[in-house]
Amino acid sequence: MVQKIKIFSFFSGCGFLDLGFENSGFEVVFVNEKFSPFMRAYRYARQLLEISEPEYGYLEDDLYHVRLNSDK
Repeated sequence: MVQKIKIFSFFSGCGFLDLGFENSGFEVVFVNEKFSPFMRAYRYARQLLEISEPEYGYLEDDLYHVRLNSDK
């Protein structure tokens, strides 16, 4: 079995670039887009195309607000 290269998608927009990667054999495992209309379009398109949700999900926020380690 060939393992797919996993991609974290930042500034994802409506997801067309991600779709191109997936059609070329990559796997999108995380999606970040802070503009709500783009994120809604991204999710809707994936639902229509019956593409599973990313392994690590979606983040609709600015990464500046994300804390990776709660101890700091």
